[in-house]
Amino acid sequence: FVDTDEEIVSKEGRSILEIFTQIGESVFRDLEFEVVRWACEAENVVISTGGGAISDVRTRETMLSQGIVVCLEANPETIYRRLGAAERRANSLQERPLLAGPDMLVNITSLKMQRQPMYSLAHWTVHTDSLTENQVANEVIRGWRMLLELGSRPDSASVPIITHNRTCVVRTSSGSY
Repeated sequence: FVDTDEEIVSKEGRSILEIFTQIGESVFRDLEFEVVRWACEAENVVISTGGGAISDVRTRETMLSQGIVVCLEANPETIYRRLGAAERRANSLQERPLLAGPDMLVNITSLKMQRQPMYSLAHWTVHTDSLTENQVANEVIRGWRMLLELGSRPDSASVPIITHNRTCVVRTSSGSY
């Protein structure tokens, strides 16, 4: 499992907010592209990206050509609710600088509208609004298997699964989001 944001923070030695404020979003997207490219070279890997990764054409083309891209889809209201009140107050600037502002729901809706055409390029989409974490995981696996069976992607178990648009809970050694 590779979380691109965690890799970037680890390599840079600073938070996503610090990267955005000190060197800018475009440099963050360059770093993100490098991590995605590196992660796609691994075997038997699931790569988790932020929702904006697919907006960089280099990252998008790498993801789409090197793996099975799964979009974890949710309505803006669901995303807002999942972030939780405490996280909206404490961590939105730290982990999600593009969502920060006086009305996070408006920011979520706006970003989602801008990115939706790119999200639609995913090989498989899971609408997560009313699904449990296990159901989401099962749908991702079902899509991966179906795409391999149909020959839509290389017939290899080492093809990475790339997810974007953080709309479900992901548990890692450093915490959950």
